[in-house]
This record gives sequence, structure tokens and C-alpha cells, in this order.
Amino acid sequence: MLQAKHTPSEARSPSNKGIITQIFNSHCLLGSVYCGGNLKGGNMQKKSFNTPDETRTPSKTKVEVVEIADRTLLRTTFDPGWKWSVDVKPTVATDSCEVHHIICALSGRINVRMDDGTEMEVGPGDVADIPPGHNAWVVGDEPAVGIDLGGGSYGKPAG
Repeated sequence: MLQAKHTPSEARSPSNKGIITQIFNSHCLLGSVYCGGNLKGGNMQKKSFNTPDETRTPSKTKVEVVEIADRTLLRTTFDPGWKWSVDVKPTVATDSCEVHHIICALSGRINVRMDDGTEMEVGPGDVADIPPGHNAWVVGDEPAVGIDLGGGSYGKPAG
């Protein structure tokens, strides 16, 4: 477990933002999310992706939703052969994915193609900002697993 070697006042310092990010990311990778409200003193909270608040399961997809500190975080798992336009599009009823994602990829690989044709591949350790207006698919034989910090509505049925 990562232990901070800084006092609460040091952690509040804008120059130590990276420390807070390291602590947050280490717990996401372990399946738990810790959040201390705001750094001015709030109550600490802990939730786990292993017991999510909600689970969404479009075809070849598992989205585990945790709501904490006014934020919605997702752990997404896309099975080999998954493609947004085939497996999620029928559920959400849009031409392309209209969710803005900020993803930390944990395992597996996905390829993302924007509506303008721009493409990128995302794999373990990558952090990606993916604007609305894209399609995506799993590359290879391994499920693609990631933490999505921006896509709270992802995989919800249209309506």
C-alpha cells in the first residue's frame, strides 16, 4: 500500500497535487476508491469496485459503477471481440459514442477511432482523454480493463 509521507497541510499544497493523484491511482488499481471529500476537512469515504453501486452489462461489456464524493467512477471490462458499434450502440441508440472518457487502462488494449477518422490505441498504463464522437474495439485476445473517470453515463440504455 502506498503511504503518504506528508502532513495534511502539505497534501493540500497545489505543488503536491501529484501525491494525491498517486494515492488515488494506487487504490483504484487495487479495486477500492478512497476519497477524503475536500482537502479542507470532510469525511473520508471508501468504496470498492468489487461491490459496485451499479453494474451495467451491454453485450461483451461489464461496467462497474462507484459513486463517491460527488463523482461517478467506472471500472470497465470489454471482452475480446467487443466493438462499441456492435455491442453498445443498440443499447444507447446513438451513431457513435457520445460520452467523454478519461481512461486509465489497466490491462488489454482498445483501438479508438474518432468520427473524423483519427485513431489511437490505448494499453496498460496509458491515460487517455477521449472526446465524444468515437467508436472503439478490443485489440487481441485479452479483455480490456480500465478505470473511467469521465464516463459516468456510459452504457446506460437510451431514454
